Amino acid sequence: PDSRSGRPGLRRSPAAGRSPGSERGASMPSLALGEVPPRAVSRHLDRGRREETPKVDGFVPHYDIRGHQLHQRPAKDKSGVADWVVQEWERVPEHRSRSELQNARRLRDKAHKSFDIDGDGVVGTLDYFIGKSFDQDHDGRLDTAERATMTKALQDGWLDKFSFGHDQAGCHRLAPIIQRRGKVLSYDNADDIGETYPFAPVTVAAHSTKTELELHRKTEKKNHNHRLQEEFAQRNPVMIEEPAPTMEHFVSSPVYTSIHQRSDADHRAARVR
Repeated sequence: PDSRSGRPGLRRSPAAGRSPGSERGASMPSLALGEVPPRAVSRHLDRGRREETPKVDGFVPHYDIRGHQLHQRPAKDKSGVADWVVQEWERVPEHRSRSELQNARRLRDKAHKSFDIDGDGVVGTLDYFIGKSFDQDHDGRLDTAERATMTKALQDGWLDKFSFGHDQAGCHRLAPIIQRRGKVLSYDNADDIGETYPFAPVTVAAHSTKTELELHRKTEKKNHNHRLQEEFAQRNPVMIEEPAPTMEHFVSSPVYTSIHQRSDADHRAARVR
């Protein structure tokens, strides 16, 4: 860095060591490629004379998205955002110290006396669970309507849907207890899970065995193919009956069907004459 300006990346030119009378022809100091923009240096140069750089300016390190400083532009001018006012920065905190915050949290998490369900003067874990379950508006207390709803639900057996005290056995309990679909299941009431599913009517199967089902399907296929063959044969017959050939002067229903009938008729006619 420059010994006079303190700006990173500036290197003094050969004319920097001349006397003040010979500084008129001095050239601008040479910069490394992309280290500091020339317009930033021009603010501190006046006719070839380097002025004193202020101790505070708007240049901050410039990083990429991976957290590495860019070698082409290591500094970036942020003086334009110096006058920004963020309301969140000027907001007065609700708690002046961490102790006040911890005390406020402790008071907030403290159960209200309306959560004392059994009336023993202490809000236990079971009381807190029941109170939180019926605190509909989530204000940390039970009003008259919520307490009436809770009393009616407890009388109807709402608490029977839950099982407590499992933290005493730990992970080495002999009988596993799990909760599925709102039912607490153990080794002796696994069939209670069936109450959560809709009723399914019992239907009698048309075939009692798989062999009977396969034979039925095979017979249906045969009958279907036979009907298709008959319908095709009716639309496309194999042989069509042709009419008999007819001769000229042919009589389909003659008076005499044989020569004997004709001769007998001639004999009868001759006797009449």
